[in-house]
Amino acid sequence: MKHVLLVVLAGACLGACGRTPQPVRPAGSAVWLGSESTPPSVGELARLEAVGAGELFVEVGRLQWSGGVPKLVPTPVRAVGRRTPGVLVIHGPWAPLPGEGVDLSVLLPRVEAMRRRAEGARVFATGIHFDLEVAPAAVAGYGDALRELRDALDDQLTLSVSVSLELMTAEDLPRLARATDFLVPFCYGERPERLQREAADAWDLRAVHQALRRFEELGEPYLLGVVTLGGLLREASDGALVEITTEGRLEELVWDRGLRLLPGFALAPVDRQTYTFVVEEPVRLAGGAVPRGQRLRVVGLSARHVEALREQLESWQLEHLLGAVYYRLPGAGEALALAAPALVAALTAQPALPSPRVEVETAGESGGPPRMRVRLLNDSPVGSELAFVDHNWIELHADGGSFGEVAVGDFYRYELYRRQPGGELIRTLRQPDVLRLYAPYLAPAARLASGEIELLSGRVRAPELTARSNFLAPLGQEVERGPTAVRAAAPLQPAADG
Repeated sequence: MKHVLLVVLAGACLGACGRTPQPVRPAGSAVWLGSESTPPSVGELARLEAVGAGELFVEVGRLQWSGGVPKLVPTPVRAVGRRTPGVLVIHGPWAPLPGEGVDLSVLLPRVEAMRRRAEGARVFATGIHFDLEVAPAAVAGYGDALRELRDALDDQLTLSVSVSLELMTAEDLPRLARATDFLVPFCYGERPERLQREAADAWDLRAVHQALRRFEELGEPYLLGVVTLGGLLREASDGALVEITTEGRLEELVWDRGLRLLPGFALAPVDRQTYTFVVEEPVRLAGGAVPRGQRLRVVGLSARHVEALREQLESWQLEHLLGAVYYRLPGAGEALALAAPALVAALTAQPALPSPRVEVETAGESGGPPRMRVRLLNDSPVGSELAFVDHNWIELHADGGSFGEVAVGDFYRYELYRRQPGGELIRTLRQPDVLRLYAPYLAPAARLASGEIELLSGRVRAPELTARSNFLAPLGQEVERGPTAVRAAAPLQPAADG
């Protein structure tokens, strides 16, 4: 589905002059580029554009206040790979003095300077967006100030604002809509700094639909804000919040034996991924040591959730929906967020699924039985769901041979089986011919390698290896591969009697 993103103004004036912004051409959705974000490469920009998300929302400044007068302070802007259209984002608080109006036109010289600075970063400005913290009672004054700014703003630039969950039921929301060219209601997901509130409606697609109906009733254009930046909450044993961070890797939490994953994550009644780990042995995170008894909670969206949202938006037939803005691209260490390749996967027609692939290589001669290493590669930017028993494993079958010593390496654990004539598997340590290696979570673009594994031949011929895998994608779809033949490259030693 192609959505309108850029809103081109028609008419001569706004507000008192009867000037009404009118979108005249579609332009797609957008991705949000924060000061911490790693800019997308040339190839990523091209692929985002191909799936209808070729615009950027680029943070360029922060609003500060002195005696009720706003001041615009520039923030770092990192250059993107090629010249790209972008909406310039100003964030911060809305904090005028009580009962006094605000003239935002005093910011225009600074806005023009930021526009030139963005051009130097290969972003040509198509609009100005205010992403401010606004109290519901202040919406009327906020709308009045924006209307006056719209009159003074360059006609080639659109004017838009973020709408938080708290503002969506504000009485003066229609005034805000009339004062701008489009709104950006953040209806799906919560920004990490707000996660401790546990606003369940922010993660429920049914609630998202209801909220968008409210914006449909306004009769004005809007883009849906979607938070794809995950968060890690650190909580004390009594539930009090200790810290929120956007840095971390889910696979490191899963593999850490000092953490215990609480059950029930797969049954959570909301449209998100959420996992809670109890610290049973002190661990270290990027922010420092985490003592025993605390909890680590991961909250965010997977590419599969974004894909499900896209399908719902198409079915809801929302007349005034212009597209979506995905907040935000991750920076270094922010592996809990959806990177550009994952967003591309979620916005294409094909299902956004992990793509496991198994490789086997010989480990060289060591004077004993021949040894090999097994590699698991995820050729997709999409990760798996967590699963520890029935899914998320690779399996090797040695037809005509058996497995000896096994070093798991990067894998979580392993099991050995012998295949019975009827095909069923029986766990055994006696000449097992099936090896199953478990990876409870397959991260996007993951590369896992086992340690050395002994492969023993039978008396008649060298064994023939086949590999298969089974992984669970978010929202429950199974991804199965194989069985696929794998060639053993080294001569094999016969197994001992027994």
